[in-house]
Amino acid sequence: MAHIRKNGWEKDWGIELKEGEKLANRLKRLEKLKAEIMELKQSVISEIRSYQNPPPAVHKVMIATYLLLDYPEKELLNWRNMQALLGKTGKEGLKRQVTSLDPLRVDMAKADFAFDKYLKETDLETIRDTSAGAATFYVWATNMIEEVHAVAEQKDKLLEEEKKRKQEEAEEAKKMEERKKARAAAKKAAPLSKRTSQMPGKKASSDQGRKTSKDAETRGRSNSRGREASRDNVSKSPARPGVARRTSSKSPAARS
Repeated sequence: MAHIRKNGWEKDWGIELKEGEKLANRLKRLEKLKAEIMELKQSVISEIRSYQNPPPAVHKVMIATYLLLDYPEKELLNWRNMQALLGKTGKEGLKRQVTSLDPLRVDMAKADFAFDKYLKETDLETIRDTSAGAATFYVWATNMIEEVHAVAEQKDKLLEEEKKRKQEEAEEAKKMEERKKARAAAKKAAPLSKRTSQMPGKKASSDQGRKTSKDAETRGRSNSRGREASRDNVSKSPARPGVARRTSSKSPAARS
């Protein structure tokens, strides 16, 4: 988060930054509660265990605490069983189990059940006046339940964002495929259209060329026939009196 602020990316990462700050604050609060529980002396837990007939508020808080640790409710309703659990140490000790509990491992339905049935009608001041040790577990249990909900909401949000991202990617892939097909179809149709547009022009040009050649040939033949007819007429026409027929284009004087 500090890196985002340092680089001035708050605008682009505003939502993520806000969610990250919330998560960091919750984790700090839980760490503080864990530290307070770890600082509890075994004598405080022994004090809770020493009750032969505990105050109802104390019993409810301890039931809610062990429910979050996934113990069956039926076993916890009997105070003697509760005393046996409070007397355990080491890995099975209450302090160790509470401080190592991951909110992701807590079933939300069980967390809601613990709050609604055993914590909802109990307040911190009443518990603190009765037992300081039980008050510490009350604060831990209520905050753990809040964290379970926060983690679940964040998980749902991430899943929704992931679903939305996949949908957007699928839509973009579909559009790209459609554009690809359109380009391929256009590329395939372009040569055919070009050939179709060029063929009439070529045919017209060829026809025009043949027509021009034919006209020239016809004119050439007509001119040739005209010259031959003219020569025939000259050779067949009678000589006029006093005019000698020219048998050559050159005069006798010229020939001599």
